[in-house]
Amino acid sequence: TPYMIAGSILLAGVLVAGAIIYSIGPRISSKQPAAITNPEVPSLTNEQLAGNGASMGNPEAPVTIVEFSDFQCPYCDRFFQTAEKDIIEKYVKTGQVRFVYRHFPLTNIHPNAWPAASASEAARLQGKFWEMHNLLFARQAEWSNLPNPQNTFVSYAQSIGLDETKFAKDMNSGEIRKIIEKDIADAATLEIDGTPTNFINGERLVGALPFRQSEAEAMRLPKGFQTIIEDALKSKK
Repeated sequence: TPYMIAGSILLAGVLVAGAIIYSIGPRISSKQPAAITNPEVPSLTNEQLAGNGASMGNPEAPVTIVEFSDFQCPYCDRFFQTAEKDIIEKYVKTGQVRFVYRHFPLTNIHPNAWPAASASEAARLQGKFWEMHNLLFARQAEWSNLPNPQNTFVSYAQSIGLDETKFAKDMNSGEIRKIIEKDIADAATLEIDGTPTNFINGERLVGALPFRQSEAEAMRLPKGFQTIIEDALKSKK
């Protein structure tokens, strides 16, 4: 069955690439990080992919990266700690790339991923999504295994200067629930089954790919993020 096949490749994927892609429900799959195209998945514009996600950078940038992510996922944290920082420094801050974050909390294996997503959106309502985004990843080990992380998230809100009362109320609001549910529904339409999944001008990339080409080659991957972004920029000239 497809489930047996997915299970049988799990160990091999870990040994070969060290990149695990978690999926919802019983379809736990392991894939080497790579560009993936699926003709059965609808082709969407950058704006459709971005949806109502939090956005960083030039809205008119020639390249848009849309990430579907889970704040509790260790491989999303790896992407944040490595490639994402290089992408922001080299491309977002120079106006060449717009970076968009969308939620895909894998609650069957990451029970605190949803409240973390809610915390980021509550911070967004006060204009500090990215500050909370950075804190949640930087301190992932601190809150991941808590029975209820809300008080910890409120302390993060205080540390970045948010109205704590409003933040706590917004975290549990129906408005924020709808934002997260919409992201999950769009991920299902796109047949996303793991995190992190990125789209670079519509090209799908699954896993915590390295930024530099030399690192990609060391992992026996054809391209790193930098090469893919450069190719996308050249195609727009």
